[in-house]
Amino acid sequence: MTRLDYDYVAAQIGTDYILGGDFNAHLQVLGSGRNDNAGNILLNFINEHQMVFLNDGSPTRVTRPDQAVSAVDVTIVSPVLAAKVSWKVVDDAYTSDHRCYYSITCVGSEGKLESSG
Repeated sequence: MTRLDYDYVAAQIGTDYILGGDFNAHLQVLGSGRNDNAGNILLNFINEHQMVFLNDGSPTRVTRPDQAVSAVDVTIVSPVLAAKVSWKVVDDAYTSDHRCYYSITCVGSEGKLESSG
C-alpha cells in the first residue's frame, strides 16, 4: 500500500476500529529481521494517527526452515480499543503460508465478545 492508500483508509474509519490484513510490511518491532520500505510507510502512518499494533511479535507467515520468520499480517486498533482487545496467532496454517490470527477477544461494557476462526 502507498501512503495515499493509508490516508484514504484513515479518512474512512471512525474512532473505534480494528484493521487487519496482509500488509506485506516487514518491521523489526513486529518480529521481522529488518524494516523494509512498506514497513516504514506503515509505521509512520500508525505513529502519525496514534494507532496501536495488536501483534505480539509472533510470526504470522510460515516459511521454509532456511528463510527468516516474518509478521507481515498485521492487526491495528484504535487507542480506545487497545486495552479491550487481545490477539493471538493460531498455529494451524491450513493450506496457506500465512498463519491465522483471527482470534480476537473484545471486552466492553456489555460483556465479552469473542471471535475466532
